[in-house]
Amino acid sequence: DNESMLIDAGNNDDGHLICDYIKSLGITKIDYLVGTHPHEDHIGGLDNVIKTFEIGNIYMPKKSAATKTFEDVVTSIENKNLSIIAPKVGQNYEIGNAEFKIISPIKEDYGSNLNNYSVGIILSYGENKFIFTGVFSLHENKASAW
Repeated sequence: DNESMLIDAGNNDDGHLICDYIKSLGITKIDYLVGTHPHEDHIGGLDNVIKTFEIGNIYMPKKSAATKTFEDVVTSIENKNLSIIAPKVGQNYEIGNAEFKIISPIKEDYGSNLNNYSVGIILSYGENKFIFTGVFSLHENKASAW
């Protein structure tokens, strides 16, 4: 139903490739943009995506990183007067004929392991379910709520 979601955008050098691919699909708006956690190989291209497309909502965990990559993403968000929504476990959203549910991160503090802050999502479309985890430990996050 002409709605879209992008989960992560690869490394810094992948930004233009990601944008070109999305454009080739005829997409002009990203309704849900998710940065699973603040490692460069996950959020590196998000600044390009934010600059290039109309953005609906941006979801990222409440965890920052003292890196240029993270700063670039935050700057691109601020430059478009957007804001980051911290996902909460159990929240449900509709996207076209599908829906998705946030399954992680369950707690706010996992120490220094940024992977464990990853936003986890279950997307349901008809009888099909897809899990998108970024990178996190099921044991650490106890993502059994799904």
